[in-house]
Amino acid sequence: MPVDFQCASCHCRFSVGGYHYHRFQDGYAGQTLAVCRSCGTRHAIERALADRGPPTYPLLRVLVSALQPEARSPTARWLRRDRNVSYSEALELVRHPPFVLFENTYEHKAESVRKELEAFGATLVVEKVGEEPNPMFGPVQTDRVRFAPSGPESRPTWLLASVKVTRRELEHLDCAGCHAHGTLTADPEDLTACPACKESALVETGAWVT
Repeated sequence: MPVDFQCASCHCRFSVGGYHYHRFQDGYAGQTLAVCRSCGTRHAIERALADRGPPTYPLLRVLVSALQPEARSPTARWLRRDRNVSYSEALELVRHPPFVLFENTYEHKAESVRKELEAFGATLVVEKVGEEPNPMFGPVQTDRVRFAPSGPESRPTWLLASVKVTRRELEHLDCAGCHAHGTLTADPEDLTACPACKESALVETGAWVT
């Protein structure tokens, strides 16, 4: 959770802490916001996804081909709960299989349903009916650093540093502004004075989550 700070003396503003993205199409999962305790340069370490998945996902058709007598009642309850089927329609379906549960769904859903209903005594058939592109698929990226000079701007224009991150620990990174080593922090507890003017006048102005 990033925490926002402002210096009451020089009006330098920055945020420290981590957050995640809601879209991963570029191959990055989120950022860690940090500040250099030596000069106040703001940093954002973008965290790359370790795996971007397959090019496509299969779309599957799931049907119940047979039911043991003891499986009819729990399967009917499942149909009413998970497929919003009426009581009379659920009874009709479980008395006269086969019937379709999903015309097209994803593998994780098909596997979950199979395990649940087969435990009741149902026999399921899963068939591939198509494919869907994976919007996150692409080359695996490398963690990277973006930075902005210290200053009063609440929304800095981030510049991409030439160096990419091979280890995410801040203590192994140099400041992109003053090039000091081991001065970056993303922990609000590390900040006792304004990193730009060095006066003990930092004010916490807010915190946020994604």
